Amino acid sequence: TIQRLLHPFMPFITEEIWQTLPHVGPSIVRQPFPVDRPEWDAKDAEELFALLDRTVSTMRMGRSLLNYPPGKALAFQISAVETSEGHALAQIRQHIAHLARGTVSIEPSKPMPRTLSLATEGLSVGVGVEGDVELQKVLDRITKQMEEGRKEAARLDGKLSNEDFVAKAPPDVVAEQRQRLSTLSKDQELLRSSEAQIRRILTEPGS
Repeated sequence: TIQRLLHPFMPFITEEIWQTLPHVGPSIVRQPFPVDRPEWDAKDAEELFALLDRTVSTMRMGRSLLNYPPGKALAFQISAVETSEGHALAQIRQHIAHLARGTVSIEPSKPMPRTLSLATEGLSVGVGVEGDVELQKVLDRITKQMEEGRKEAARLDGKLSNEDFVAKAPPDVVAEQRQRLSTLSKDQELLRSSEAQIRRILTEPGS
């Protein structure tokens, strides 16, 4: 089934693999393309993967903002507004920890003392701010990203406000631009919140 799905995009490789494996007929070209199998739908798995993707993406954003090396093991705390999502996070905690390279606490009873919290779509991810983090550089980096985001959002908003562009551009292009603008808006909210938190940590004794 996988070979038949890939064949229109990778004809030579899939034909070679097809001929190597036990098969029916002289060529994969003569085989019917797979049809939809409703019994294979797994909405629960899709929702769980979407939650995993959203969580790990947010954790990686926190790692990037604090300029931690990709391989450095970090401490994360995760909580969800919805109880069902909290249970789902606990179910996939090991996968989250593996992808984010760190230890993960779900719905912690006690927050870490110095934490950068990123909240998005009913999910809150806390990243420990260690003593060797150069907070002023973090703040400068956040400020720069916010300015770049504002410029890009203004550019996209200008395009989408142009009636000629909306009327003449393919619908999928317009939808993509709107989705990009929505994503930028959410990123800007996270950056504004992060900026406020870093400024607060900077004023704490010993920072």
